Amino acid sequence: MPQAGASFAERCAHSVADAFGRGYSRIVQIGTDTPQIEARHLEAAIALLSDHDMGFGPTRDGGYYILSLNRPAVALYDGVQMGGQGVFAGMMANAERLGLKVQLLEESIDADTHRDLLALLEDPRQTLGYHTRHFLEGRL
Repeated sequence: MPQAGASFAERCAHSVADAFGRGYSRIVQIGTDTPQIEARHLEAAIALLSDHDMGFGPTRDGGYYILSLNRPAVALYDGVQMGGQGVFAGMMANAERLGLKVQLLEESIDADTHRDLLALLEDPRQTLGYHTRHFLEGRL
């Protein structure tokens, strides 16, 4: 889908509205800075939507790596400064204000810094594909 909006929060909100506007009844939005995402993460995020409105996977730095929704709650992004430490807290506050029933997923790491990349390599709970791991090990 083409991105639309001036800020990152607006582009994320637009992608949610666009997906539901195309007729989807459940969506998953993932971060592009999370090379450890596996099918199991997507499956868990979708599965919980049978009992919840939203699935949310926090990251260690105060953001998130995965979001699932069963309705177009674009107001989740209202007033949220994306890329900062308050993203998770701001979106959770918006979810509460919107009356969404939220289920948290396991915490993970997003790769914003050199330190984050090292943490991905060192954390035995994180699975990286062979090519990703090989690339990182050769450069860090």
